[in-house]
Formats: sequence, structure tokens, C-alpha cells
Amino acid sequence: MRKALVDAAERGVSVKIVMPEHSDVMMVDILRNHYLGSMYKGGVEILFYQSVNLHSKLLIADDEIFSVGS
Repeated sequence: MRKALVDAAERGVSVKIVMPEHSDVMMVDILRNHYLGSMYKGGVEILFYQSVNLHSKLLIADDEIFSVGS
């Protein structure tokens, strides 16, 4: 998924990831931060929000494909 997002960003697709600034599990934050650097350098825009932790997932790929998970 990371490679696909970076490849899309490098092709000029607007790729944005929205996630909480801090999760409720410190190890998740450490691992997440390890992978975000390469995605950011590849052109993926990463946005953090500071409110409470929201445990939801949404992927919108184009006008025909999307996924919502829990």
C-alpha cells in the first residue's frame, strides 16, 4: 500500500493521509513514524489531527473504488 500511494503521488495524483497525531499505543506511533518519512519524501501529504483518537478507516481510490472498514 505504501508503494502504491507513493507511486500515485509521483504520477501527480493528490494523495493525502489523515491520522491522529498520537495513538493510544506508543509502539504504533513509533512504527508509524518510521514509515511516514519515506512516504512524505515520495510526495504523500500527511495530515495530523489532535482531537481524541478515532479508530476508523476510509480509502477512496477514484470515482468507482472506495473502502470503509472498522
